[in-house]
Amino acid sequence: MADNKADETFEEVITSLSETKQTLLFTAVAAHEWHMAFVQCILEYGIEALKLYTESHRVCIQELAEHFQKQSAPEAVASENRIYNHLKHEFSEAERQKMDRDIHLLSELARGVERVYKGRLALDFGWAVDALCDERPTRVHHDMDARIILPVGVDQEKVFDFAVRVFAEQSDLRWYKQQTHPSWAAIWGEDHARSSNPLDGSRADLHVLHSLHPWASESQIEVISRQGNPYSMPLQRVRLTDTIGRAYDFLAPTPEALATTKLQLLHSMRDQHEREFGETDVDDLRRLFARPGFDRGKVLGSLQLYLMNVYQMEAEQARDAVARQLKALEV
Repeated sequence: MADNKADETFEEVITSLSETKQTLLFTAVAAHEWHMAFVQCILEYGIEALKLYTESHRVCIQELAEHFQKQSAPEAVASENRIYNHLKHEFSEAERQKMDRDIHLLSELARGVERVYKGRLALDFGWAVDALCDERPTRVHHDMDARIILPVGVDQEKVFDFAVRVFAEQSDLRWYKQQTHPSWAAIWGEDHARSSNPLDGSRADLHVLHSLHPWASESQIEVISRQGNPYSMPLQRVRLTDTIGRAYDFLAPTPEALATTKLQLLHSMRDQHEREFGETDVDDLRRLFARPGFDRGKVLGSLQLYLMNVYQMEAEQARDAVARQLKALEV
């Protein structure tokens, strides 16, 4: 009887263990299935997220491509970068040689004026704009414009003759001088004299001025006008690199001083019935006004004062005239 009871108990234990094992097995299988479902869910979510990121990235790249394509369109370049259109010019070998020679001649003349006359040479007009804005030639210039600042008492005509000698020594050309005013002379090479194209050959327009202190700080130089009145001609140091990479150091008017001079010249040209400002002149002004740090207010004030003094305008009238002029030039 006792043995039967023991056998039954043992059988119950075995059955219980079997059921427990089966339960644990089912639980393990369920846990595994849940885990796999969870992993699959995460994987599917990750794939969907990756698809969304990829699509978003593709759209972004497409938008950027369309943006730059629009920016590259001719009409966009013309409207947004018009002041730099001149940089696209391709120079011929003859043009390169002419520009490199002109830069070299101006450099040698600057050195000679400093050594012999204790004066200074500053680039002017187109060459000065190139030096201030690009530090290299951007177009073929009609002539070499420069201002020469001398101590009081130095004969201006002697300096013009000196320029002829320097140019002759530094080139294989004969040079000629035409002095139209005690302070202004045109000097040209024989190649320029033989050509009907004003861009062929080399020519210099030199403006020689006196200063009480030509060796003072460049930003504080006072030169003497034709009427004997001193006025400020602030200069700054610039660098000009020729077409083969040789760098030359020069002086040039500050961007504000040069822009003011060009705008004043626009008025005098109209008064004297000379040519109107061409696209090159307007382009130079736009480049100067677009230069980083350019002080627009200084130019407006100087030009307003000029109109008041020269044309006897009232302050408000001069201010309105300056505003209209700059709006017409789109600067």
